[in-house]
Amino acid sequence: MLAAEGVGMQPGLTGALGTVLVVAIAAICVAMAACTFRLIQGPSIADRVVALDLLASFIVGAIAVFSIKSGRFEIVSVAIVIALILFVGTAAFALYMEKGGQRQ
Repeated sequence: MLAAEGVGMQPGLTGALGTVLVVAIAAICVAMAACTFRLIQGPSIADRVVALDLLASFIVGAIAVFSIKSGRFEIVSVAIVIALILFVGTAAFALYMEKGGQRQ
């Protein structure tokens, strides 16, 4: 309960954990740029949907890293809701493609 309230966590983390979190955010940003390129450039609708799903997954990861960095753990529930919506959307698209959706 104490960790959920942010007791003992410092918003401006320094040291090894702070460095790892900054590197993680940088890596997520680079990966998001690559996904955005695939989302725009993708030759088929399936490529674009997979890129969009991956981009949203990176957003969930960025929210998680931000919550650790800021010490605000109530934000994690937002990331969980986004992840659940992603799962349902991806499953619906897979069902659509299986039933003979748009083929390219």
